[in-house]
Amino acid sequence: MKVLSIPLSFDEFLHAHYLWLISIGRIPHTDFWCHYPALSYALISPFFRLLPESIYSIFALRYLGLCFFIALGVTSAYHARRLGTNWLWGVLPLALMLTPDIIPWVLEFRTDAYAALAAILAITIMFNEPAPFRSFLATGLSALSLIIMPKYVYPLTFALTAYFIFGFLKGKGKRLLLLLSGLAGLMSSVIFAQCIFLFIHTYLWSDIYWSTIIMQKYFLHCASTETSLPSLLSRLYYYFSTYWWIIIAVLAGLSGWLMTESKRRGVQFWVGLGVIIGLSLFWGTCAWPWTQYIVPGLFCLALFMPYIEHLLKRPFYQLAGIALLTILLSLMIISNGLHTIKEYASGSAAHDFSARQEFLHMVPRSERVVGFFMTHPCFREDQTFVTWDERWGSPKGFFPILPKTSKVYSYFQLDWLKHSLDISKLPASISLQAENYPPGWDEYYRAYLLRHIDNYVQADFLGNVLFIRKDLAK
Repeated sequence: MKVLSIPLSFDEFLHAHYLWLISIGRIPHTDFWCHYPALSYALISPFFRLLPESIYSIFALRYLGLCFFIALGVTSAYHARRLGTNWLWGVLPLALMLTPDIIPWVLEFRTDAYAALAAILAITIMFNEPAPFRSFLATGLSALSLIIMPKYVYPLTFALTAYFIFGFLKGKGKRLLLLLSGLAGLMSSVIFAQCIFLFIHTYLWSDIYWSTIIMQKYFLHCASTETSLPSLLSRLYYYFSTYWWIIIAVLAGLSGWLMTESKRRGVQFWVGLGVIIGLSLFWGTCAWPWTQYIVPGLFCLALFMPYIEHLLKRPFYQLAGIALLTILLSLMIISNGLHTIKEYASGSAAHDFSARQEFLHMVPRSERVVGFFMTHPCFREDQTFVTWDERWGSPKGFFPILPKTSKVYSYFQLDWLKHSLDISKLPASISLQAENYPPGWDEYYRAYLLRHIDNYVQADFLGNVLFIRKDLAK
């Protein structure tokens, strides 16, 4: 029911829009501006083509993501059993994450779930003694996770480094084999990704450059224009102070891990230390104080929760701990249930999707639109290569960081907008959104509307002003 009660979000719209464009044959980074890695879109595209061209198909994509989250729970449960503890210690921490603040970031359609599963699978493999096949799997899954979405780059990099250092120190006769297995895993993921990219007529390096590298430059650019660390710390403090039992569980798990593994000094100690260092760097360098950047850390920290059983030691206390977590889980389910019922009763999601579906039905597939998020039918093409610039006020935005010699840079120029409008018929709809368009575009759209005002009718769409071509308006 929660899947049906969440309105369409900012990121979810972009993921769905990019997926639709690829599904109809458009090439990312060539036919449209795509700042997200495109591998997951290519993988999901055959499934998406089976769905009707409806805004409600996003619900099916949400359920697909939910399956990956369940797979994360199964992975964590198996990890707990491998550590010699009750499998519930692996499942319950993930369930406890489903607070009203976190659950939308888990259930919304986004590519994070696919990257998270690959990353967590890789780390659980690294918690076992180094061996050639494990080295192959751990490295391959890590690379695949980063190609899908590079949010786990720090935990995976430091965990892998610790894993191989430990393997080199302890497995003298297998050093070369471990290294070659890791390289084979890396190359297998790269080859697999490139083969998939061939189906959407693009290249792995191009995707890495226009999504991962450009986005990293964008975050650094934004971080240099504002103080983000205090905001991030404030957000973390709010979350963990509100859901205090999660921080208690995290601290207990880390304490159990430190108490158990610091004595053994085995691979679990070094890999766990790598994960913790990676998470510290991830949260310390994160450019935005949004909740979505808490989620990767929670997925990684859940792997330490089974060590609570080692901390409790005696069976009675272990059972008491499981009982306590079960009670907290029940309270969380009740709390989420009440929140979901309230959310569902408000009808905000139903109204949002109904309005969007009506708008989508109004605009024929052959038409193009000018708009973003709230004033965009999602499954329709944009008037230009650029949908948005996420300026939110100068000097932010992609435009200042794009290479001036690149073709993409020319698409952000005002001349490109003028050319696009001059050679095509009137867009089906136009929305004025100064905070999202590249510099100067909003002003030109206003002038364009004034020249063609007789062809458009003004309408209210989800609380936003929208101009719809009269022959399409109902």
